[in-house]
Amino acid sequence: MKADEWAAIAAVASCASAVVALSAVLVAGWFARQQVIAAGKQVDAALKQVEESRKLREEQSQPNVVIFVEKNPAVSKALELVVKNFGTTPAYNVELTFDPKPQVSPHAVGDTEIEDLWYPDEIPFLAPGQEWRTLWDLSHHRFEHASLPSRHEAKATYADSSEKGYTTNSVLDWESLRGTESIIIKTVHDIAKLTEKQNEMHKEISQHLAAFRVPNAGVWTYTSDGKEEALRRSAEAGESRDRLRRLSGRLTGDGTGQAPTPIDDQTAAPHSTESQSTEQA
Repeated sequence: MKADEWAAIAAVASCASAVVALSAVLVAGWFARQQVIAAGKQVDAALKQVEESRKLREEQSQPNVVIFVEKNPAVSKALELVVKNFGTTPAYNVELTFDPKPQVSPHAVGDTEIEDLWYPDEIPFLAPGQEWRTLWDLSHHRFEHASLPSRHEAKATYADSSEKGYTTNSVLDWESLRGTESIIIKTVHDIAKLTEKQNEMHKEISQHLAAFRVPNAGVWTYTSDGKEEALRRSAEAGESRDRLRRLSGRLTGDGTGQAPTPIDDQTAAPHSTESQSTEQA
C-alpha cells in the first residue's frame, strides 16, 4: 500500500478513536448527570424530612386547645361544653368564639324562656390535659324547641409561652345525638347516691328503735305466753285503779288526808238492798 493510503487509514482510525472517546465522555457525562439528579433528589428528600420533623416537634411542643361537646358519664342525656388543652405545653389567654352563640332550653334552667349559655370571655391558663366544662343542655328537652340552633361553629384562639398565636376551629352539632342510645354505666357518683340513700334509711330505722325507750311506743315483743301477759296487764290495771281511788279519796275526804275505806263492789250491793228494804217497811 502506498503511503497516502496508510495515512488515510490512520486518519480514519484516529477519527474513530475520537468518536469512541467522545461517546465515552458523553455516556460518562450522562451517568454523572443522573447521579447529580439523584443526589439532588436525596438532598431534597432529606431537607423535606428535616422540615417535617421540625414541624412535628413544634406541633408536639405547642398547646392544642379544642372546643367540643361530650355526654355526661352519669347522665347520658346531658351534654356538656368542654374546652380542653390536648397539647404538651400550657395555653395562655384562651378566647372562645361561637357562631351562633350557644343557648339553653327552658327546661334545663327551670325557666320559660330560652337563655344564652354562660361561658367565660377568656380563660387565662390551661395546663396540658386541663379542661373547662359546663352543662350545656338536656337533649330530650332541647329537641322539643325547634327554634334552638343545632349547628355551631366554634373557634379557640390562644397563645404559647412565647406569645405565638394559634387557632383551632371545630363544629358542634346537636343533630349528631338525635336517635342515639347509651349504655348506663354505674360510677362512683352512683355509689355515693346509694350510700346517701342507705344513710337515710338507717336514720329512719334508728328513730324507730329510739321509740322503744318510751312506754307504749314502738313495736313490743313479749316472750311469755298470752295468759301470763293478760294477768300482768290486769294486775297493772288494778294497781292503776287503786292509785286513782286513793287520789280521789284524798281529794274528797274529810280534810284529814285519809282516804275513805274502799267498798268492795260485791258487799255494796247487798248493803244497799237491805237499807232499801227497811225504808219500805
